[in-house]
Amino acid sequence: MIFHYLIIYNLMAMEKTKKRIRFTKGQMRALIALHLVVAVMLVGIILIPGVTDTPIIGPPPPPPHNRFRAANTLTLNDHISWEINLGGSGEETVHSFFQTANGDLFVVGTTNSTDYDFEGNEFVSADSPVSTFVVRLSRNGQPLNYAFVEGEVVETLKPGDNSLMLFQRRHLSNETHIHTLSLVNLSETSEARVLNIAPLTNAAIIRVDYIDDTPPGVPHQFRLFFRIQDTLGRVSFSAIHFNSDLTQRIGGIVEMPHAMSQTMVDIMCFGHFGFFVLTNVSDDMRRNAVGHFWTNLDGRVTRNLELGGAIQNRRYQARGMTISRHNNRFAILGTLDTAPSQTHIFEFNFDLVHQVTHAESMAGLANAVFPTHNGYVVTTETATSFSTYFLDYRFGDKRALGVLDSVSNISNIMTLRGGNDLLISGEQNNRPSLSIARGGNFGNFSSISIGSSSERIVHVRSDGLNQNYIFVAATSRGVSQDVGANFGLSDVWLVRVRV
Repeated sequence: MIFHYLIIYNLMAMEKTKKRIRFTKGQMRALIALHLVVAVMLVGIILIPGVTDTPIIGPPPPPPHNRFRAANTLTLNDHISWEINLGGSGEETVHSFFQTANGDLFVVGTTNSTDYDFEGNEFVSADSPVSTFVVRLSRNGQPLNYAFVEGEVVETLKPGDNSLMLFQRRHLSNETHIHTLSLVNLSETSEARVLNIAPLTNAAIIRVDYIDDTPPGVPHQFRLFFRIQDTLGRVSFSAIHFNSDLTQRIGGIVEMPHAMSQTMVDIMCFGHFGFFVLTNVSDDMRRNAVGHFWTNLDGRVTRNLELGGAIQNRRYQARGMTISRHNNRFAILGTLDTAPSQTHIFEFNFDLVHQVTHAESMAGLANAVFPTHNGYVVTTETATSFSTYFLDYRFGDKRALGVLDSVSNISNIMTLRGGNDLLISGEQNNRPSLSIARGGNFGNFSSISIGSSSERIVHVRSDGLNQNYIFVAATSRGVSQDVGANFGLSDVWLVRVRV
């Protein structure tokens, strides 16, 4: 309509002025061309309003959102250098988080979102309710690359500084799929494949170990652990060795005996020498912690351990273990059914794994254990406090380090600045908390609170390029003074914190 009115207006103007103004043929052609150009532009504006200078390929861009905040906008917490939320309108979880030598950050997890930051995710459907995401960020918190892969990530490995291996499980399937990504741009560097674990059936992958300390002349190997459930409901665990490109199985399948109820506690790997598996077994009215050590040479079980019925017929449930390679000792932490509110530690010389060399009891339930050069730190939790103990290389000499009042749900224990400081991440006053003991004075902790009751810390990593900072990977379910945005049920929250 506008075009028609414009033509009529110009014709009327020309009719009124044709007696006074004479046009040459060239001027008439120019005038007609000008009108045609204007007409085309008007048609484009009216009929094709979505056309822009840069064509949009694929889905439209997400709505504007404030997902990144630097220190100058975080006026309420001077410990935070920057924070960012990543996610969509669904739910995201964090699986692994690491930093490469050049300072780039990588976070891996699962998502069921297909919008906002994850609008390029094409692998969520009724047949595949979750997919795996990988996000690469600069050390300053700016997203650089995104990648999405079908299936749920079970384990990640970084065999080199420029590659990442994803071991995944598809929905309603126990098949193990392997994807290898370049950490430079998150492109896939080799064709994805399904791992051949025949003749195992109903085997779900639970752990991957990369054996990089093989003897000279022997290529690196992979060791994969699987949980297997048979038709009778019995559970067992198996380990399989593969060559360096995961195309060929090496040796036989190592398998633990079946039990009606069996849960994995921990796996300690000793490179190419072997591995130790600790499980809790309930069978025939017994509840025992059972451990087996295998050698890689011939797959034989060389040492067995059973805690429970062997200890005055009391049932024992393991909660964790640690091994000190410095002096060939290891310890198992757990509870006895006769004292469920106490932690019982049993220590062993690895050469005499069936013989308890020392036993120790302490109030509260074991929350975490952290190995040190000469021993280990044990954290126990009660209803009102959190206590930390240190056991030195003699393994029988307990020394109380201090008490962190009202700190619970410990997620990480790590050393900072060359081992001089100890950091414990957990929750205090219903907020994520970072407690730091400086200068080896483990009896004097200072705490930093970040986020709100809606956040849960998953991983903590030191900044490899500045020892005075750490990176925190958490899940977030809301907005607070430290959390600038939230898109869905649960987002990924990354924070750089000065410690």
